[in-house]
Amino acid sequence: MRQIVKYLFKIYFDYQSWHKTMTDNLRQRFEMFQSTTLRSLLCQNKMIDDIVVICDPNNAHITSAFKWHERLYVSYDCMKEYIEKQNSDYLCVIRIDSDDLYHCRALGAMMDAVMSNLKIDEKGRRTFVYRKGITWDRINMTIAPYKNSGSPFFAHLFKKDVYKCHDLFWKLNNTCHGHASGASDNDAVGLPDNMICVVKHHLNISSVEQKRELLSDEKKFDLYSHGKLLAMSPFEVMRFLASFNVSQMEALRELR
Repeated sequence: MRQIVKYLFKIYFDYQSWHKTMTDNLRQRFEMFQSTTLRSLLCQNKMIDDIVVICDPNNAHITSAFKWHERLYVSYDCMKEYIEKQNSDYLCVIRIDSDDLYHCRALGAMMDAVMSNLKIDEKGRRTFVYRKGITWDRINMTIAPYKNSGSPFFAHLFKKDVYKCHDLFWKLNNTCHGHASGASDNDAVGLPDNMICVVKHHLNISSVEQKRELLSDEKKFDLYSHGKLLAMSPFEVMRFLASFNVSQMEALRELR
């Protein structure tokens, strides 16, 4: 009998964030998500079953008023109610932050890998990971190579007996990057390169505060000549972003 696998994108919006919970800050983050990350998920070459957004219940008075896209399932209970409704043989949970991007062929590559690797390890999950891609620096209008052995672009595959036990499922799935997620483990299934895009911008809400350096043209040329930048002009940047379904207007929004 053919095993049924259900696929979903899981997006962390403001869950357990250190970010100020001011309405304007969250609204700006929401607008960025709708105009970039969500567009990349909706243009996949394969149809995704569900897109689940994990939100902090402490901010529900703000985020529940947002006009979320009709394809989204917004969860304030760590997916508990969502999980109760599922009944597939397997559940594949594909992680992404609310400001990053997947290439339009990323889901198809994930599905091909999953159907060839349905064996679950003793932890109760199988990990799949995209480790190489690009970084889009919106402030400097550049594209750089991205490589991370413990990449946050990972997916977990669960059998029904594990994912239907919500506490166990959440413990195994709600993990930090790297070893805890299984992404850096040798038995993680590596996925094709250049299917992911990390986005650097001024609305960071992660637990790691990062400084955004404004690069001079001289510095850009130096980085480009040493292979540390792949693109440094608006035209080149837009060419890279086209496969992530980023509009020209959005690509140029922060150009200075």
